[in-house]
Amino acid sequence: MFERFAFTSETVHHLQADKVLDPDLRAAAVRYVQARGDSPSDLNTQSRNIVKSSAGSVADYRKALKMAEAAARIMPWDLDILNTLGVAQYRAQNYADALATLQRCENKRTNPAAEDLAFLAMAHFKLGHAEQARSVLDKLRTVMKDPDLAARAELQSFLHEAESLIGGPQRGKIN
Repeated sequence: MFERFAFTSETVHHLQADKVLDPDLRAAAVRYVQARGDSPSDLNTQSRNIVKSSAGSVADYRKALKMAEAAARIMPWDLDILNTLGVAQYRAQNYADALATLQRCENKRTNPAAEDLAFLAMAHFKLGHAEQARSVLDKLRTVMKDPDLAARAELQSFLHEAESLIGGPQRGKIN
């Protein structure tokens, strides 16, 4: 059930509505689910699986944003969760919030992260900050020269999305 329902409240509601379950078993299951609470890791994973694609629906992105917000409330120091929140905000077209979240995430890292930079660049662009968008995109291109990062399909798709939005790959420059 934890895979089927993102939030504890949804799971409890489903359990309480299930009249097939023995009442004692139902009560025990509800107590267990409430004691477990929302899992920030599970919420982050489910949200991330939605927002990593630019082909989702508005409803999906809103659901992913709710999950990312809940995960970030539970573990606000976790940079992976914070990044997912920023990406979810971007996908939900909350560009100013995405920019603030991703800048906070980037500022806490010791090294730039491609997943932050891609969405920082796109949020800047969506907010009309064309020069900052290009500057962050250039930084992303530099980071993506790392062979380990270049081999990650998800990061390549983020780079391609940012380049498509902001103006495509740099041409005529020596890499």
